[in-house]
Amino acid sequence: MALLSGADLLYNVRKYYSPSREEVEAFAISVAAMIVIVAFNDGRPTFEWGHWLYNLLISALVVVVASVVFISAQRIFALWWGYKAELKIFFPGIAVGLLLTLMTFGAFPWLWWLGMHGIQVHILEPQRLGYFRFFTRLWDVAFIALAGPVALIMLAIFFRMFYFLPNTEVLQQAVRITIIYAFYQMLPIPPLAGHNILFASRWIYVMTLGIIISLGILLVFPAIPFILAVAGALILGLMSIIVFFKVIEPRVM
Repeated sequence: MALLSGADLLYNVRKYYSPSREEVEAFAISVAAMIVIVAFNDGRPTFEWGHWLYNLLISALVVVVASVVFISAQRIFALWWGYKAELKIFFPGIAVGLLLTLMTFGAFPWLWWLGMHGIQVHILEPQRLGYFRFFTRLWDVAFIALAGPVALIMLAIFFRMFYFLPNTEVLQQAVRITIIYAFYQMLPIPPLAGHNILFASRWIYVMTLGIIISLGILLVFPAIPFILAVAGALILGLMSIIVFFKVIEPRVM
């Protein structure tokens, strides 16, 4: 499907961007669950109310910003392609995330299950004329879903650019949350973004997942230069395609 012009996109954003009541409720529940998971353990050996509340505030701010960026990217990109991305809550993901947090006391960031919501894509039928290809295409849905993780990658890179500041603990926490958020959204489980991407293109899925994992390893550490971290993540993402199709796929599929 052809992309809309700037004027048409602005019209769609003004008319269709506003979420419904069900979407607002889904957003509030999923964000609240993610905040609990991320802020449950502040990493201190002893509990201190002041530090825990400070960690809760920072974690809540980062989670809200990351969620708005993720959902807005998918929503605006869908409107750009003539679709509407409806937010859907993922209750099994919320249950798994909270259960893992209680079992591990939130001590392991890589177990912060942040796959709490997905999308359901609807075509904007009034903008279509006739019946030619009058259906939602798999590739369109994949690129709409991909916009969310890509936006989180860009957000993590943006946070990483400010590692030159004296106190980087907050920025490291922000990078960690956005990367983990993107990783769990890439899991091939409906209704998360990963399953839409995987069914459309395996190489795009593998490359994106490889870049996210590489960024998660390289971006967090201040000692690694910014350019080297980003370039290394891109190279490792491309290498993951070769490894998947040359080594993993022939043995598994």
